[in-house]
This record gives sequence, C-alpha cells and structure tokens, in this order.
Amino acid sequence: MKLRKTAEEIRALTDSFRDALLETHHKVTWTASRLPTQKRRKFEKHNFPNFEIHDFVLLAAPENQFPPKLGAKWTGPYRVAETVSNYVDQVEDLVRGAKETAHISKLRFYSHASLGITEEVKDHIGLDENQEQLVSKV
Repeated sequence: MKLRKTAEEIRALTDSFRDALLETHHKVTWTASRLPTQKRRKFEKHNFPNFEIHDFVLLAAPENQFPPKLGAKWTGPYRVAETVSNYVDQVEDLVRGAKETAHISKLRFYSHASLGITEEVKDHIGLDENQEQLVSKV
C-alpha cells in the first residue's frame, strides 16, 4: 500500500474535490433561490375569499383538547373592521366590541353584509351579557 502521493496525484485529488464542492454549491444556491418562489406559488393556489369591510364572518377558534381535533370550532359572528394586508383582516366581535387580527384562512363568511344587525340578531348571538361569545359549529 502506497502512503505517499505525488504532486500530480495530490493536484488531481484537489481538483476533483474542488469540482465536487462547486457542483454542490451550485445545487444549494439553485434550490435556495427557488424556495421562496415555490412557497409563494403554493400559497397562491389557495382560493381564499375576498372579504370586504362590514362583511360578517366566523372566526376559527383554537381547540384546547388533547389530542387536537381536526375540525375547527367557529365563533362569531364578527364584522370585518379593517383590512390590514391582502391576507390579514381586523375583525370586531359584535357582542363584546373587541377587535382581533386574523389571517383570512381562519375566517369564513357568516352572512351577507347588507342584512344589517338588528337587536334580534344581537339577542340571538349573545344570549347573556355575561357570556363572552357563542361558539357555533359549522
């Protein structure tokens, strides 16, 4: 077994190592440059509803169960108070008047905005003033 390498053998090994390193670097750079585009395209494939100000919506509430259930509990109704960005809205609780910021994937339409809110609707959604909010399943 030969332990000593000649200068030419060392140069050949160094060149092959450098070529392998450059190839790996190019693959990593290409993958990293494509990743944000792939994530954006994946997000754009979703057909999120286009909520407008004063639309009535339901908000997905997190489950405090173990193991977590697949279905969300929907609370509300809320009214869209403000559009923060293309994917984030600020919603107002109709009973408490509290405002929350929510991603549109956590919102669903409740009813058409032109229906208005009457005392009958307020009585229906808030059975008791001590009750924070009514949880409804959709």
